[in-house]
Amino acid sequence: MSQQEKISCMLFMLFGIILIMKKKVFIFLLFCILANFSYGMSFKEQILKSKEGDFIVYEKNKIFSLIVIKKITSEELILEEISTNKKPDNWKKWVINGAIGNSSWTICKIDILSGKIIDGYSFSKRAWLNVESKENLFSHLLSLELQTVAKNLWRKIGSPPSYGEQDLRSIWYPTFYLNGKAKKANWEVYETKWPNDSSDFSNKTLNFYFTNAEIFFPIWLQVSTSYGIAILHAVDSGHELISPQKNVFFTYMGKD
Repeated sequence: MSQQEKISCMLFMLFGIILIMKKKVFIFLLFCILANFSYGMSFKEQILKSKEGDFIVYEKNKIFSLIVIKKITSEELILEEISTNKKPDNWKKWVINGAIGNSSWTICKIDILSGKIIDGYSFSKRAWLNVESKENLFSHLLSLELQTVAKNLWRKIGSPPSYGEQDLRSIWYPTFYLNGKAKKANWEVYETKWPNDSSDFSNKTLNFYFTNAEIFFPIWLQVSTSYGIAILHAVDSGHELISPQKNVFFTYMGKD
């Protein structure tokens, strides 16, 4: 399996977490859908709020990764991820026309009830992916809850005031893109803290920015590490994206 394919498979498993190890960045996506913004929410409680065809595009270090929900039921979730280093004018048309110039195109099947990655397949290499080593991590992530961050604690624009002075800075918001255009949005900020497990995430606070309309994917996510603040942000999103790729789990495995 190539390095790009390994990253692609990881993208399906963790939505919103950026892990920096020895100056090398690995992007992990933890797929969380939030509908009720008043209480701590877990992945399992909200995953069924999404719809088939919903998609989002993330950018990190000039690499774009498009995540689309291919299928979702009460028992399973199937995601496709396409990576490229060139930004097309229209993401939906690009995918429908075969995602020409992509560097990786993979699909992953997740058991919603158990949280396990059932299988993964690379369209680029026409080969199945080994996902067994990643199941424990993904299952662990499913148990984490996201807690609402009070608005006075949200990120602000500019440097903080001197000690004793009133903080008059405006609140900072990420830009929300829908169908290639910037759009105003109402925001909610969530955070979760990774348990003390001696991993690279150990005791780290992960922050998620969500818009409570249109798209349920996190739009902005960051984590503070010993190497600094790592950021992953969405550059586009939308609905009703139909992939030309077949559902390989049905074609080859007859499980659907």
